[in-house]
Amino acid sequence: MVSPMSSQARVAVTTALDKVEATRAEALGGAATALDLDHTLVWLNPAALAQLSDSALTLSGQRGFFGEFAGQVLWAFPIANGALALGALYFDSGSITLNTSDGTTRTINAQQDLAGSISYARSLLVRTVGGITVKGLHSKLFEAASANAVAVDFGVQHHPYQAVKVGVAVQNLGTKLKYVNQTFELPAVIRGGAAVEWHAGGSPSQKNLFEGVLITVVDTEYMFGDGLLTWRGGLEYLWKRMVALRAGIRLPSKEQLGGFSGGLGLKSGRYRLDYGIQFENTFDAPQTVSLTVLW
Repeated sequence: MVSPMSSQARVAVTTALDKVEATRAEALGGAATALDLDHTLVWLNPAALAQLSDSALTLSGQRGFFGEFAGQVLWAFPIANGALALGALYFDSGSITLNTSDGTTRTINAQQDLAGSISYARSLLVRTVGGITVKGLHSKLFEAASANAVAVDFGVQHHPYQAVKVGVAVQNLGTKLKYVNQTFELPAVIRGGAAVEWHAGGSPSQKNLFEGVLITVVDTEYMFGDGLLTWRGGLEYLWKRMVALRAGIRLPSKEQLGGFSGGLGLKSGRYRLDYGIQFENTFDAPQTVSLTVLW
């Protein structure tokens, strides 16, 4: 049988670090670099963790059309004038069938990844917070070749005005993945974004059926390895802080197809349920569900 990791093989590797994303951010088209007060957004910007006031546990899972699965666990809690978060990631790209030299076939798992992360964030200056995440990744291809890597994320957020927030994050700066005789770069990226919010249906003190908060977010993202520049945007309407309706878009470029996304969130007491779906210009339409418990 010819090894799928031979020097002639051309393998596109998507790791758990590519797949990790908060359900809320997915529904907003990935435009969440500037959003704060949400520990789940630590996956996009470590600074989003800084103002956490309660301990929280989030479980999340994503299923794609082609059978791939990504799971996340995130535990966050206030500590030492800031907040700390511990995360675990799992990614399974599904099975493939290989043809052997004797004419038979064999089905194997194409890729499985395990990753762990630790994040810390705190206030830096007036209206400015910052955070850092350290991640370790173990990846295995075709049940035969494995590789390890370590990466670091940095992020800051600033509130120039009460209703305006901006953020910048650099992700996945680290070592390379080396499977036998093939080496792959981690998906290093820098992103910046802004968020603007205003109250809909009157001021917070007025009673109105449609009272809520409307948030507009815009992000731009540059991938170092591929030289790709992507623009993203999203809208979120929070009705009475209990129901959230979300929609997002990723604009097309010369290198990438565009796509739409949507989702919703429900919050009751210390429980929060989020759902997101991406509509790409392919057959795939990954869906993500997450449950958060606060205490």
